[in-house]
Amino acid sequence: MNPIGQRIKQLRKKHQLTQNDIADFIGVQRVSVSKWESQNDMHNTPKGEHLFKLCQILKTTAEFLLYGQTQYNPQPFKNQTTERIQDNIGTYLKKVPLLSWSEVKNNKSLLTKNFKTNEVIFSHQEISNQTFALPVVGDSMTSSSGAFSFPEGVIILFDHIYSGEYYDDMFIIANVNQEIKFRQVKFDGSKIYLNPLNPQYPKIFKPFKMIGKVVEMQMKLP
Repeated sequence: MNPIGQRIKQLRKKHQLTQNDIADFIGVQRVSVSKWESQNDMHNTPKGEHLFKLCQILKTTAEFLLYGQTQYNPQPFKNQTTERIQDNIGTYLKKVPLLSWSEVKNNKSLLTKNFKTNEVIFSHQEISNQTFALPVVGDSMTSSSGAFSFPEGVIILFDHIYSGEYYDDMFIIANVNQEIKFRQVKFDGSKIYLNPLNPQYPKIFKPFKMIGKVVEMQMKLP
């Protein structure tokens, strides 16, 4: 018997979802979901991003699906069509627009949310409705020795309406002479500057305007 498959099937039925619903949300074939639910194949289990998205739509945790150890209180989707599933998971996940760097440069677009793309990602965090996502480009925020590293391709989320004070080691999106930068805030006495995590890039002591505070990082696992 495959207890992982049993738990997936149990939650899917509890949420009144079909295997096609699950497959469409995750981006796999229906046969993959069928194999995950198989009662006789322990090797067909979701992994990586597939497991993450499966937990999202089933409103549970990887610990529960894999080991049955986490308590959960699923609220079923009632009479949902396939087209509405992604909208309705917003009751416990926040949709965040995934933008390009050029769109972030246009502050008016952030205020009006008039974007060229409809691409979104999802977040479990308590975030404002003015939170946006960006893909990290380049290696200026990559560190081989520090506590944080943001390699190219990582997705960062920033709060555009953050109104708190600057503090040491916070990460922000900033406008520096009409260039958008992702940097770490540092203090040198009373002076504030923007610090790249990669020492090959220069520190920025020029005046800047904060566009938003970085509040979350997401990255795809292989």
